[in-house]
Amino acid sequence: EILDCAVCETVVMALKKVLANDKVDRNIVHVVEKACSALPAKYYNRCHTMLEVYGESVIHLIETFGTKGVCQKIGLCSSSDAAFVHMYRGRH
Repeated sequence: EILDCAVCETVVMALKKVLANDKVDRNIVHVVEKACSALPAKYYNRCHTMLEVYGESVIHLIETFGTKGVCQKIGLCSSSDAAFVHMYRGRH
């Protein structure tokens, strides 16, 4: 759905800002609250639900690949390569 894609991209940008601040607690609940409260109030619940489902994966993808394409990788924005593979790469 287009709205989910737009909300996802907005959430990813908000998350990127939150994660860029070294003073912010990396606790997922804290990060979610901070990121979702940066959005317009009407999207807060959708943001919260999205991050409950995808939170750790989204944060991992942002930290690994940056913000570009995160929403396609988790399947919220259409893309021919939308997939759930390569979400977690083992560190050797």
